Amino acid sequence: MIRIREKIKNFFRRLYKYLFKKSIFSYGQKKLISHIIQKYQNIDYEEKIGGEESMSYYTRGFMATLLETKTFNYIFSWYLKNFVYPGILTNIKEAVIIQKNILKHIIEEIKYTEFAKSYHLDVGMDDIYKEYIGKVPIVNYEEFQKWIEKAKKNPDVLWPWKITKFSASAWTTSRKKNIPVTDEILESTSKAGLDMLATYVMRHPSTDIFSWYYRPLVWTIQEQFEDGSIMSDMSALLVLDRNSTLQNKYKYQIEMLLEPNRYKKRELFLKHMDPKEKTIMVGVTSRVDEMLRYIQEQDSKKFTTFIKNLSLVIRGWVSAKPYIKFFNEHKIHNIGVYNTSEGCFGYQDVINYSNDEAQAPYQLLVNHGSFYEFIPFTSDNFENGELKSNSTIKPLREITQADIDKKTKFALVITTNAWLFRYLLGDVIRFVDKEWRFEIVGRTKQCINLKGEELMEDYINSALYQINEKYSTDFKNYTIWPDSEDQPTCHEWILEWDLPTDIDQEKLIHEIDKILQKINADYEAKRTNDILLKLPKITFVPKWTFTRRLKSNKKLWGQYKIPKLADHKTYINEILSLNSKT
Repeated sequence: MIRIREKIKNFFRRLYKYLFKKSIFSYGQKKLISHIIQKYQNIDYEEKIGGEESMSYYTRGFMATLLETKTFNYIFSWYLKNFVYPGILTNIKEAVIIQKNILKHIIEEIKYTEFAKSYHLDVGMDDIYKEYIGKVPIVNYEEFQKWIEKAKKNPDVLWPWKITKFSASAWTTSRKKNIPVTDEILESTSKAGLDMLATYVMRHPSTDIFSWYYRPLVWTIQEQFEDGSIMSDMSALLVLDRNSTLQNKYKYQIEMLLEPNRYKKRELFLKHMDPKEKTIMVGVTSRVDEMLRYIQEQDSKKFTTFIKNLSLVIRGWVSAKPYIKFFNEHKIHNIGVYNTSEGCFGYQDVINYSNDEAQAPYQLLVNHGSFYEFIPFTSDNFENGELKSNSTIKPLREITQADIDKKTKFALVITTNAWLFRYLLGDVIRFVDKEWRFEIVGRTKQCINLKGEELMEDYINSALYQINEKYSTDFKNYTIWPDSEDQPTCHEWILEWDLPTDIDQEKLIHEIDKILQKINADYEAKRTNDILLKLPKITFVPKWTFTRRLKSNKKLWGQYKIPKLADHKTYINEILSLNSKT
């Protein structure tokens, strides 16, 4: 066996010697391969790669080069069309059965853990869902945190293994949330990306995107623990996951990945980018928008070239409505993905969908390791964003056509293969059809409902989208607070200008108010004759005001953000104070 292995090694050594020494590849091609390997493997090949490792080294280089060919693009596209996409259609059709099996599988995986034993969970339960909801309570992060902290130190607490990876959840306060990350959830998220690409190929059969580079706007590894565990942004964990299907298609620098400073990260991106490379950008919508505008401001010529070669943006969940005007102006095709620190739950599937692609609903991912429950977001079930006891809860099988026709809003509850059980995610959605497409309308704790107006983020984004389209403005960042000191009350806004304009601001306020009344019947009822709500107060602030506010509080890096809809005036006072100093 050893002699056979040596013969194989010698064969490849002779092959590579012939290929690289006999000018089969040009000098430039050799350097390209070496450069690729350096970036992907983070090694200095001239110093660390000797003769014994040359086979492995050059094999990786050869495969990396192959990934950039049209042949690979054709083969991979064919695979997505003929094998992956038919599976997506089956998932939609069999969603209810699949969801039941996912719950059963998760309980089977955890049956020997401390969590399962404490709630007497077993796959032999007669009605597995009925008994599961009867034994396990719905929890938010604070209520579930004790389990996470215990599982950090010991195996067999939440899952059969010890936690080694954590995702730093997006937060709107100073409190951090460390969400467990398993290999299973990374695999499920990669599978979601594959499904999304398969859908894209069905819409664009002649695409050559698989011969391009993926440039992920990842954030940072925020903390490394003594036992080798890490806390990071989910995007960084996905990029570092060597099992990721398209790992070798990512183009990033370790230096950039580890850089925590947002400004320096932008500089590094601009420094390392090659505007002539065919590129797909991957990142949160607001971060992609910020990066593109930064490149445009710093080097307009480089920006123009880069945009010509940027044919797709895969944007993580932040509503595209405030940003889509910029994408459309530069003819940048984009697809939305509903991804969170807890997992990936949907992507924009616009096959045969008549609406604007950027505003298209998301296809619920029913076969990707997550079991879903839905709580009608009404005053019967929630008070000030907090879940009441004895609330109405529905699994997917109980969502009816009446729920869809009435546009019932649901708070999303998840049980996942990442150690989260009946976890109240905080997002509010509504279904648009029986193929489980949905829209994200807001957050359970970011809904202004002081007088029953039910003002949610989706309504604000829709109003600003219409204003941007009509007046060629570019509003994106805002925060709103209900001013309850006066009676009747009103909503106080901080709205950031992105471009100078001579539009009459008072007229703009009235127009935003009229649009909100048109798209939100509850808001309209409370605004009628100013009985319960007066005209909103809107203060317009200059570009980058919100970014400067985060920077002043040393919260510019990572996942910190300012709430769109706040239940107190802290944020508005800070921003107004900051703006008065400029």
